[in-house]
Amino acid sequence: MKIRFGWNRKDKFGPLSISVEECLSKEEANKLRQQDFNRIIHMTSEERLKLFATLFGERKAAFVNSRLESDMILPNQKAGLMNWINGIKDVEPKWRKEIVREISALDKALNESEMEAFMEKLAELKLGVGVTLEEAQMIFDLSKAANEAKKKFETGGSVFEYDLAKKALDEYVVSLKPET
Repeated sequence: MKIRFGWNRKDKFGPLSISVEECLSKEEANKLRQQDFNRIIHMTSEERLKLFATLFGERKAAFVNSRLESDMILPNQKAGLMNWINGIKDVEPKWRKEIVREISALDKALNESEMEAFMEKLAELKLGVGVTLEEAQMIFDLSKAANEAKKKFETGGSVFEYDLAKKALDEYVVSLKPET
């Protein structure tokens, strides 16, 4: 059976809709509908699993929790984070793009401590501290080229190629430092 959670929908169940297809019996679905969803969405994943296990058994609890997190909690977290970044006007475009990418890449609902760490990371990006995905890839590529040139140099290759690769890496890293 499949279930789908929806928030703020106008249908026969009010602001919270739960559509039940096959996974839960009607009795189990009714038990779920009777729960306080404001409380449930603020629980940790482990707390929700315990609650759902008491309602449906452990086998169905993991499924119900994963659907709740993917259908309801994660989209709301992403929307809140997008509202946050869209409400800030003084963010440099490259950092805004990177923050939006980080938010879009979220693939699981975050608990409170994970959200704090994620927000710290976003705040650092907002301030221009850190590197974008493209910059990190470029650093990786230049480092790899420098390491390969060093290995060739150590086995009788040209010191000039190593110096060029190392200089390219160093100059790129320096170019990323914010101007003060």
